[in-house]
Amino acid sequence: MLRKEILIFSERCCGCLLCELICSATNKNAFSPEEAFISVRPDPRGAYFTVQRKEGCKGCGRCVEVCPTGALVFEEAA
Repeated sequence: MLRKEILIFSERCCGCLLCELICSATNKNAFSPEEAFISVRPDPRGAYFTVQRKEGCKGCGRCVEVCPTGALVFEEAA
């Protein structure tokens, strides 16, 4: 059976935080970026954002569904 993995393209991220909000709402029943299993932070120079999955992410894909820029995408994995 094929499974899907979430790929992250930080260079596409606009910093809207929709992924953090939907993740926390889906998994923690709260709109709280601190509770999300994904993290979006500006890089030190402020030129772009760094996006990382946190420990505990189950790969549900809600973040992929709401990402407006394609910074998060699903890829089939064997």
